[in-house]
Formats: sequence, structure tokens, C-alpha cells
Amino acid sequence: MNPLDAYWMPFTMNRAFKEAPRMITRARGHYYTTDNGRELLDGFSGLWTSGLGHCHPKIVAAVQAQVAELDYGMGFQMGHPKVFELATRLTDMAPEGFTRCFFTNSGSESADTALKIALAYHRARGEGQRTRLIGRERGYHGVNFGGMSVGGIPGNRKVFSAALLPGVDHIRHTHSLADMAFTRGQPSWGTHLADDLERLCALHDASNIAALIVEPVAGSTGGRHDGWNLRSRTVLRAPLLVLRDPRRARLRALAPDRRGRPGIHPGDPRPPPARPHPAAGPAGRGHHQPRFSLGKHWESRHAAAPASTRPAPPVRLPA
Repeated sequence: MNPLDAYWMPFTMNRAFKEAPRMITRARGHYYTTDNGRELLDGFSGLWTSGLGHCHPKIVAAVQAQVAELDYGMGFQMGHPKVFELATRLTDMAPEGFTRCFFTNSGSESADTALKIALAYHRARGEGQRTRLIGRERGYHGVNFGGMSVGGIPGNRKVFSAALLPGVDHIRHTHSLADMAFTRGQPSWGTHLADDLERLCALHDASNIAALIVEPVAGSTGGRHDGWNLRSRTVLRAPLLVLRDPRRARLRALAPDRRGRPGIHPGDPRPPPARPHPAAGPAGRGHHQPRFSLGKHWESRHAAAPASTRPAPPVRLPA
């Protein structure tokens, strides 16, 4: 028996992997190290969990200290001070209007919890008829039944189609590789689909719709990221509760709000101002603020060109 058979791996061709396994044994900074000593740049940021790098010494020390003090504090009818402190710090950083935190264990659980909150919210305010949920074709919102129901990836849905949630509809996706190839910035194609939610409001009547869930950044598919257009045009007309996929929201550019606090600001494509990490070390591989530079070849060819005609520069990842 293959000693790897006991572990059933998610989103992996298990037979092929276990015949030729690819093992990671340690990580440091932005790099993984394999069992044969190769270093791999972690372009996934630990599947979107390690944006500050792996084994950051301050994070390691904080985790070790917390486990030694209190390894788990349950949240049913009891609490512990640090969870309240974290919730307060998060709401202080969030855009105005976000005043509560509900902590979950994963992106899939977050999506399902958000759908439940939407349904419960409308029922509590006397509009219990608002039960219809709207997702988007090609959208990904996790692999629990709620997330698969509002998600639009056929491969995730086909085996479970008979058991998915009823009362779910999908707006059309805005992905067209032929029309979007080699686009710099936000592609212009797809604008004509930004109001597709209006079609479903007319079909079901907006008073029956509980929520629309969209991805600010489509991590598993392609297309225009125009969920904000949907909110501004349609949700103001019909009081829908718009949900943003929490697993993707962290990838939005961060910029200070009007009170100088950092927060997620839809529609602002500007990157955050570069700030040195408090634990920044010497240059080289390690725990430092990622620095991006233009390639010398690009600079020599295009630096003098007008901005309107200058091609997008290549991004050089930190060394």
C-alpha cells in the first residue's frame, strides 16, 4: 500500500500526485523548500494566507506565546479578551458602516455564513420573503453547499447539482479571452453586462432578492471586476444586501479613507504607498517589504515614450 494513500487531497489528482509526489518541507520569507532542497517562489502566498511571508519571526513569536498562554478559548457563552480586541481593531480599519466582526475558519465557511446572515437580516427586519440569492457564472465562493450554489464553476457543481440550494440564480459572467487578451488595466469589453442584475430583478422582482455575492477580484476565473458597478446602479434602487467574497477582498488595493485609516476602497486601482516593514531585515531573501522594479530592458526602451503609448512594464518579484 502506498504510504500516502491515507490522505485524500483536495483539488488534486490524487493518483497522479501519489505516484510522483511533490513535497514541501519548510518555508522562509517568500520561498518554499522542497524535500530535495529546491527553492520555490510562493506566488500563491500560501494559498492567500501568508501575505507577510512564511515563518515571519514576529508572527512565530506571537503564536508561540499565545499557545503557551491560552491555546483555545471557546466562543459559546464565553469569550477571551483578545478576540474582542481584534474585532475592535478590524472595525476601526474598515470603511465606515462596518461595525461588527463575525469570525470563521475558512473562506468556504465565510461565504456560507454571509449568505445566512443575509437571509436572517431580511427576516429580522420584516422582509422574510427576500430569500433569492444571486451569484455569477464562473464565480467561486468555496466548496460548501451554499458557496457551490451561488458559485458558477460547472466542475464544482455537476456532481452535487441535485442537492444545491433552491432559489439561486446567476448573472452572466464577463469573461471573453478573445476580447480581453493583452489588455492593460481594466478591459473595456464587458461593460454591457454590468447591468445584468437588472434582468434578474425584473424576472424575480427585486423585493424577493436577499443578496448578490460577487468577487472583487476573480481568483479562479477571468473577467471584468465590475461588482461595484452592479452595487451602484441596482442596489441603490432595490435594497439588496451585497456581499463581497472575504477570501478575495484582501487582494484589493488598500488606501487610507477620508479619516486617514486604511481600508478597502472599491474602484481605487492605486497601490498602497510603500512602507517599510517594522521587522525589515537586510536586503536579500527574508522578511522585508516586497520591492518591485522595472526591468532595465523595459526602462531603456520605453521610459521616454508618452505615458498614453507606453506598454505595461514587467513586474520583477523580490529577489
